[in-house]
Amino acid sequence: LGRRQLPGGAEPGEERLLLRVRREDLEVALGRGGREGLPERPRRRILADLDRAPAPVAPVVPWAEPVFDRMMVEVFRGCTRGCRFCHAGMVYRPVRERSPERVKELARALARRTGHHELSLVSLATNDYGSVREVLCDLASELGREGISVSLPSLRVDAYS
Repeated sequence: LGRRQLPGGAEPGEERLLLRVRREDLEVALGRGGREGLPERPRRRILADLDRAPAPVAPVVPWAEPVFDRMMVEVFRGCTRGCRFCHAGMVYRPVRERSPERVKELARALARRTGHHELSLVSLATNDYGSVREVLCDLASELGREGISVSLPSLRVDAYS
């Protein structure tokens, strides 16, 4: 078999081109060089106000049953712990919470538009959300009358009281 017929096989010139592209990408990723028109190092952007952030309230609802057949509302971003082993806890700093009123408004909008029977309040660790008790009680009471359950899928065991 020739080189082109083998999986991963390429002409010698193509191999050099692929290696060059990969080195350039690595240099950019390490912050040692930029591409034309781009800064040397990318700047981090943080969405400061989650209440003003766009949130999906009219998702496409499939006819087939999906694996995650539920509505989801992000209650906050970031993490209060800052554990050194946790990538997400470091990358998504600082902590930004959605107001309880906005969370409930998004949940109601999703309930009206999707027909799902479960709502998940999501974040890295939802029990760290400052208004979790208020939002959970209000939504469970209100949406429960419509046959919609509310879940907290991401919890840390040490935060229960």
